[in-house]
Amino acid sequence: MKTPSKKRRSERLPAAVRLLLTIPGPGGAVALKEVVTTVEVSQYGARLLGRRLLEVGSQGVLIQLSSGRQTPFQVAWQAKSPARPGYLNTGIELLPNLHYWDRAFSPAPEPSPTEIAIDAEAVSAEELVRALAPESSPQQDRHSEPLLEVLWCGLVDQLAERKVITRAELAASLRKIA
Repeated sequence: MKTPSKKRRSERLPAAVRLLLTIPGPGGAVALKEVVTTVEVSQYGARLLGRRLLEVGSQGVLIQLSSGRQTPFQVAWQAKSPARPGYLNTGIELLPNLHYWDRAFSPAPEPSPTEIAIDAEAVSAEELVRALAPESSPQQDRHSEPLLEVLWCGLVDQLAERKVITRAELAASLRKIA
């Protein structure tokens, strides 16, 4: 998998489905055509195994060779396959068709919330960040930026969800500070 720790919208299932992948070029003519195989599928996309280099963001059509079903897709990422020299793993996103694979998918499990006990009622932002940070280690500085990003994103989501402040109002407020 490309990013196993990434939060997913639906489960991924191993599957080997043969597909004809086509990407149109300028003027609508077929620029690229390849038979690929799925490695795993999800409700929203798949990881494919093929040999052709694809441009991230390019769009095309997938056709299941067994049934002839078609759906538009977009290339999300591509990397060399560690298991198959000469092949590339390609992550694709299905554009409108969420039932393309004829399978039932359960939603990805939500991570369990982390409980943090803070005794004092008035806690400074710095103390809160320290309480949420993993135990001190020499690598903590390297990981502190993603932690702060996650904390800020969670805070903004909570404020918007509770209708305390909109993202536009927050952005305007931050621009005034800067």
